[in-house]
Amino acid sequence: AEPRPRPGLMLLVLLAGMGLGAMNEVVEFAATQSIAEVNVGGYENTGWDMVFNLIGCAVAVAGIVLFSRHPRDTLS
Repeated sequence: AEPRPRPGLMLLVLLAGMGLGAMNEVVEFAATQSIAEVNVGGYENTGWDMVFNLIGCAVAVAGIVLFSRHPRDTLS
């Protein structure tokens, strides 16, 4: 049987993507604290990064769900 996207697994995919995005924000923060010339923005920049990261993760989950409904051999 082919694996199917289950709601719990899709939530895990979404949260994993969000976690990686949050890790990127931590790296940006560390850069701003250790290198004076880095200009990655402030709170608003971080907020928008997180919003668009959530949108991207949701689109990825939607794509997984939508494309998993078709057998792979009929797509070629």
